[in-house]
Amino acid sequence: MKRRLATCLGLLAMWFSGTAFAADARPVLVVTYRDNPPDLVSYCAGRHSGPLRYVIEEAAARVGHRVEWRKLNLANSLRALKEGSVDIVPYLFTKTSERSAIGRFSETLGGKGRTVSFLMRKNDSRNVLQFADLEGFVIGYRKDSYYLPEFHESPRLKTVPYERDAEMVKDFIAGTIDMVAVNNKAGTARAFLALGFNEYKYAEFNYKRDAFLYLLYSLAPSKQTLFDRFDRALAQMRQEGVMTDIYRSFDTMPLN
Repeated sequence: MKRRLATCLGLLAMWFSGTAFAADARPVLVVTYRDNPPDLVSYCAGRHSGPLRYVIEEAAARVGHRVEWRKLNLANSLRALKEGSVDIVPYLFTKTSERSAIGRFSETLGGKGRTVSFLMRKNDSRNVLQFADLEGFVIGYRKDSYYLPEFHESPRLKTVPYERDAEMVKDFIAGTIDMVAVNNKAGTARAFLALGFNEYKYAEFNYKRDAFLYLLYSLAPSKQTLFDRFDRALAQMRQEGVMTDIYRSFDTMPLN
């Protein structure tokens, strides 16, 4: 109870002293964010919250830094990381050779179940009961997101990459694509809600897997020692139960 109270008080202190942090002299870590509820939630222009935000800010504080947040979708986040204009890209669940070529994966923040689902029109009568049933659909997906190995490797699927959910949703409504690969139902629902469209359903087929949450660090040589310390801070937070307390303070299932 004392530990949880201390965590909550710390979160309140960070919330109410945000303007003071902007003027402090601590060195900055530039971290991107995108809408991935419930871990990261972009709730209006330039504003975001969620447990992962406070996990990262607490770890940064423990290594003597503050965070400058920059809203970028995943494709632009990875591009900026490669170019060196950002330091950390959060909320990644799969290590790929492409990502490892442009960044360094953090130690895992913990495990989390992941489900890849496939969204289609309500009036589409086709049965999708197994992976092979995806053939014949034109499937939109988020560029640089990872779904399942067969999805990325199968030559039989017709897929269309998108950098932004909003563009993908508009094309689905217009009929340019007739299916959307989804790995975050809450975020997708928000994109459709923004356009006032609800004539969709989810196929019976989905793909479940256990995954681990990572951050992706810049490969800048001058910051590798800092990222070693950042990893140690994250590990310490897990051991102390601070990560669990932060997630529970948002009424969100903690990482395993």
